[in-house]
Amino acid sequence: MKITKCLLLFSIVGTGFSGLFGQNPNLPAQHDYIWMSGYGSFHEPSDNPDSLPFGGLRIDFNNYPLSINRDYREIEFEHTLGIMCDEKGELLFYTNGDSIINHQEQTIENSEGFNVGDWFTQIRLRQAIVILPAPGHENEFYLFHEPRDEEGDVTSLYYSKLDMNENGGLGKVTEKSILLLSDSLNLGKLTATKHANGRDWWVLVPDFFNEFYHTILLDETGIASIDTQYVETPMTTIHGVGQAAFSPDGSKYARSTAAYFQEGTHVEIFDFNRCSGELTNQQIISYSPTTTLGRPIAFSPNSRFLYVMDSGIFYQFDTWEEDILESEKILGEWDGFRYMDVIPILPWMAQLGPDGKIYVATSSTNPYLHVIHDPDMEGAASRFEERAILLPTLNNGTMANHPSYRLGPIDGSVCDTLGIDNLPVANFRYEDFIDTFHFRDLSVGAPTEWFWDFGDGNTSDVPHNNHIYNSSGEYQVCLTVSNVNDSDTWCDTVSIIVSSTNELEFTSIESFIYPNPTAGEAYLNLNQRLRKSSSILIFDALGKEVLRKDLSKGQRVFPIDFKSFSGGLYYYTLQTEGVKIGEGKLVKTEN
Repeated sequence: MKITKCLLLFSIVGTGFSGLFGQNPNLPAQHDYIWMSGYGSFHEPSDNPDSLPFGGLRIDFNNYPLSINRDYREIEFEHTLGIMCDEKGELLFYTNGDSIINHQEQTIENSEGFNVGDWFTQIRLRQAIVILPAPGHENEFYLFHEPRDEEGDVTSLYYSKLDMNENGGLGKVTEKSILLLSDSLNLGKLTATKHANGRDWWVLVPDFFNEFYHTILLDETGIASIDTQYVETPMTTIHGVGQAAFSPDGSKYARSTAAYFQEGTHVEIFDFNRCSGELTNQQIISYSPTTTLGRPIAFSPNSRFLYVMDSGIFYQFDTWEEDILESEKILGEWDGFRYMDVIPILPWMAQLGPDGKIYVATSSTNPYLHVIHDPDMEGAASRFEERAILLPTLNNGTMANHPSYRLGPIDGSVCDTLGIDNLPVANFRYEDFIDTFHFRDLSVGAPTEWFWDFGDGNTSDVPHNNHIYNSSGEYQVCLTVSNVNDSDTWCDTVSIIVSSTNELEFTSIESFIYPNPTAGEAYLNLNQRLRKSSSILIFDALGKEVLRKDLSKGQRVFPIDFKSFSGGLYYYTLQTEGVKIGEGKLVKTEN
């Protein structure tokens, strides 16, 4: 059966952020479409919050471009984050490891003290919570959570169950702090993937000494089994930090760890059997001792590439190669940038977003995210960008911890026993790169074939495409995806303006300077990359020009040093070949 959906939408061409502002309404399991981070809000909105660097953050993937806004809430995040949306991407509840808050910003009934331990300890552990939909039970969820003891160690694993059908949709904890494991466990690194039947879940919990993995099976009855697998390993590192991740198709599991500079960084890579929950075919990547503790890892959407970020060096490995270690590619190195000239902006924790990009929270308190824009592509084509996103408030290394909610069964496997089939659902988004449109496939349901119709007589049969339109007009772009079970088509109409007279070079640009007010170094941020080399002109309150700085083509974030400026109000304009394309103002405080 072939299903076609069309949506007529118009993009504003020339912004550099053009994209699909809607998506296929049949897209399932949008549980990961809202992320949170940042500190609590220490002021009311009326207190001019734009002048303050602290506050909550909300990242919303229901919009495209994704929206990143200041979020006014009481609780703050410092590494620990669990958050859940409903099937359509609307927020249900979230937690920082201490409190569980519903979408009305109310503490959920019976959630108080769900995580054993003091407040400060419980909010400072990466991947200490993973939230899973209860198999076969709509709007019910399991929280697997690790508390830290007084020594800072993790010696137990609990689960709590939430029923969001209770209290008129405001939720209630129906099972609280049920002990699952009492053992010395690794710090955080809780992660999960779908069982091969397409409904149940595997939760993987690494042991403190690296030699054991605890495997928990969650099915429609609840906790169905807890098994422990011994893995022989030369790794002697204990009590380390790092990250764990399943590939989106659940076929691979990887875990990075380190031991506070003593024995370097190690990354274990396994094949994972979604039927039995077994780890096999271990490979280990080791690095020399370093001076950073992040070691985030993430898989590409197509499950082929593993990204490892260590000591400011950004690696890509091809897991489809027989010898994964030999496939290493270095994508880049830390450029030495320090926030406020003090805090190094190094990778801390990574998460694959529902838009097909990998987002990387950075170490310590700062307002930046790194981004891998096209992680399905090999080498430099993956487009790793340091500090790609400037957040409106500060964040302390917090990043979402989501499994692949839209993963289906392994059709035809021995455990494909529930009659669930992988039915493709077409979906895509696009970006405007000045003279080229990049179309990114975001389809789910294990498609094996792709067919793009770009509306101008050109077609393609590969998942991701760069396409150039030669004339202005409206084009209906359609993507059809299929496999042996079904096919599905999703269309969007885009409006293209092609100019031969450089009209687009002078499109108005939105901009802001951060922080504002500033005491010294600040950053000019544009909502698009410059199409031509431009300039910023800064004037004092009397209209006297006090600074003129060149801005390079293709960039959108520019450092500006205001240390030598006197305190007061300043105005700026952005110009391209003498034509004003933007303007704004800033306040310089006294040194």
